Amino acid sequence: MEIARSDVKFAKDVTDVLKKWKCSVVDDGSLPDTGYEIRLSPAMASLFEQEVKEVCSVLHKAKAKTTNACGLHIHIDAKDLMFRDLRNVVMLHELLEKRYLPNLVQSRFKNHFCSPVRSSYEYQSIKKSKGVRAAILNLRYGNRYHAVNLQAFFTHKTIEFRLPPGTVDPKKIIGWGKAYCALVDYAKDKNFAFMQNNDHKEIIDSFKKLTDN
Repeated sequence: MEIARSDVKFAKDVTDVLKKWKCSVVDDGSLPDTGYEIRLSPAMASLFEQEVKEVCSVLHKAKAKTTNACGLHIHIDAKDLMFRDLRNVVMLHELLEKRYLPNLVQSRFKNHFCSPVRSSYEYQSIKKSKGVRAAILNLRYGNRYHAVNLQAFFTHKTIEFRLPPGTVDPKKIIGWGKAYCALVDYAKDKNFAFMQNNDHKEIIDSFKKLTDN
């Protein structure tokens, strides 16, 4: 969660909640001097929702604000994914970038910290039936500032999604988290022919429903 500014009078309240959930706060060069990034602790299901709601509640108390410079970076556990599953995630995300996401996060498409995968040669090179492992391994040392960051797979065993806009609305954050979890689950164990020859309407409609709030 990237925050542009908040009222320092409530710094202790914010710190207490973040300590409770073992969150961390780091500087971010893309934000103004008053800005900071909150890294939530890994959680799932109801625990994830509780953490988000409590953190957002204290941020609202502190009058925290976001701007177009702020992003919401979501990490989804990927330790049980195969290389072809990572390819499938990229292919699905490209469909979302073409059909749905431009209307939802238009300002983020202009941000070089989350470039669409459809415009990346490196990411386009993994959309194939063979040689996927080698193509993805080439991403280890490339640019992590893509809408789908696969560098995180090698450093954290996660997939990082960088396109969602910054927000302190718990409903929106939870919606994005659930949407990307569903996307990754759908991508598992699908072969290349299935990925190429289907419109994937079911998962795209589900993604829309979860993020339309």
